[in-house]
Amino acid sequence: AAGTPIVATSVIGLRELVRHEESGLLVPPDDQRALSKALRRLLGDPALARRLAVGAAAEARSRTPERMISEYIAVYE
Repeated sequence: AAGTPIVATSVIGLRELVRHEESGLLVPPDDQRALSKALRRLLGDPALARRLAVGAAAEARSRTPERMISEYIAVYE
C-alpha cells in the first residue's frame, strides 16, 4: 500500500496477502539463500520492483471491509 516492493516468507497469513510475482516475492521460511536471492533480484531489477509495488498497492486497495467479511464468511461456511 505504501508503494514499496516486498519480500515475505510464504507462511499462513502472508500467502493470503502477498501474491508471488504479482504483489511481492514469497520465499520459503527459514531459507536465507532464497531471501538473499529475492532481495538481490528486487534491487537489481527496478522494473520488477515498480511492477510489484503497483501490484501491492492494487491488492491493498481491493482489501475492502466488504471483501474481508465475505472471505471470512466463506471460510466458516
